[in-house]
Amino acid sequence: MGEKGFFRYDLPARCFLERARGLIERFDNGETECFIYAALELRMGIESRLYYYIESALRTAKQPPERIKEYSASKLLAILAKIDPQAGSPVTLIIREERSGSATALEYTPVTPLLASYRGMLGELLHFKFFKNNTAWFKKTRSKSHEKRQTMYDHRDFLVDVSQELSKVVRGSLGAPPVFLSQMDQLSTAEE
Repeated sequence: MGEKGFFRYDLPARCFLERARGLIERFDNGETECFIYAALELRMGIESRLYYYIESALRTAKQPPERIKEYSASKLLAILAKIDPQAGSPVTLIIREERSGSATALEYTPVTPLLASYRGMLGELLHFKFFKNNTAWFKKTRSKSHEKRQTMYDHRDFLVDVSQELSKVVRGSLGAPPVFLSQMDQLSTAEE
């Protein structure tokens, strides 16, 4: 339970991703219910990263933190783009120590529209309708490509795809594109 009187449940996207990967592994080992929990963890991981980026962008823009009531990833992505138009572009900042040549790389890896769309698709797995729409959900096989209904194993592959896409985003160490880069762009544009 963590510290006395408090629950321990880490909220960064990286933590949601780690839990989801563990749940996918448990699903592979026969714990069927872990399939749904993995989908939920991945969905929340996408939201977590978007909220982190929005909060970072607001701080960088010296704007007060907003109470964001939205949870749709595509709408959160639009909010982020409105706050920081550079938020959709990846940035790698390399800082090199002149004498030793040692370097540190910092990355900003944006949430892509593809990853944002995955959040909604994950939601389809979290409703009872999933079982109604996929009447062969319980089969421990993969569907043949011409079959309309899919099994949990087919959807399991989707969970892995989402986890791989989310892992690209959480590898970044920056919460927002560095501000001075956009300032340098403005200077170079002004000089032209």
